[in-house]
Amino acid sequence: MVEDDQFLNQRDPIPGFRLHKLEVYNWGTFDSTNGHVHTVRPAGATTLLIGQNGSGKSTLVDALLTLLVKPGVRNFNVAAGAQKRERDERTYIKGAYARFSRDEDNRADVHFLRPDGSHYSVLLAYFRNELRDEAFTIAQVLYINSEGRAEKIYCFSQGERSIANDLAGLTTTERMKQQMKNRGFRATPRYTEYHSWFVKQTGVRPKAMGMFNQTVAVKDIKSLNRFIRDHMLEAAPWSEKVESLLNHFTQLSEAHQSLVRVRRQFELLEPIADNGASYQKQAGQLGRI
Repeated sequence: MVEDDQFLNQRDPIPGFRLHKLEVYNWGTFDSTNGHVHTVRPAGATTLLIGQNGSGKSTLVDALLTLLVKPGVRNFNVAAGAQKRERDERTYIKGAYARFSRDEDNRADVHFLRPDGSHYSVLLAYFRNELRDEAFTIAQVLYINSEGRAEKIYCFSQGERSIANDLAGLTTTERMKQQMKNRGFRATPRYTEYHSWFVKQTGVRPKAMGMFNQTVAVKDIKSLNRFIRDHMLEAAPWSEKVESLLNHFTQLSEAHQSLVRVRRQFELLEPIADNGASYQKQAGQLGRI
């Protein structure tokens, strides 16, 4: 990525919190077993990320998804044309880089850069609001637990932080939450608490992350109408809503028919009631003669 420093220095401040730095450590094919931290610096500007197939563009996008989108709904690696469940946090922590078919049964074996799962991974994003001169950092420390599952600690801090200065040198994954607090971060194993820190800082609305999760999966736009329907409108169980409306209409129709029937019965009985009242009146008069 090429940055035009002269342009960035001369442009007017952009409103809102914008991504100024993204760092990854032992994330997918961005290997850091030698201590190197991989960094992208959008500097708050619109950024074009280019590269050959397999160069890691979608891996970086998935790092942002992991930092911003609720677990379980992320479209990992879909932007690269992969199946939705082909990648997950565990494969990124271990550094999956290739699949090879075995000769004996033709099943695919996944090869990893960090196969033993003993290394931890870190994702970090630094956001800044230039107009208000405010900034904050969010981060996640991910690792494989003793049962082979991916675990993570969510972190938040005011101001700018970095992996090299603030998250390097973790010698153990034990008491990870306390380790992060000792390094000056708010830390939690719960996404909801972490997300509340982010929302309080930015004021972002709930639908924004859902839309971000949908749009990163788009590879091309053949129809603007279809793009808006599939990726910008909120997903909803319309068939259930239509069925509910139909049932409600049926109930209203049946209730209306019952009311019409009762009103007609009342209209038919009204002359009989009038005649009965007249008969009783005349019978009373005759009884007094």
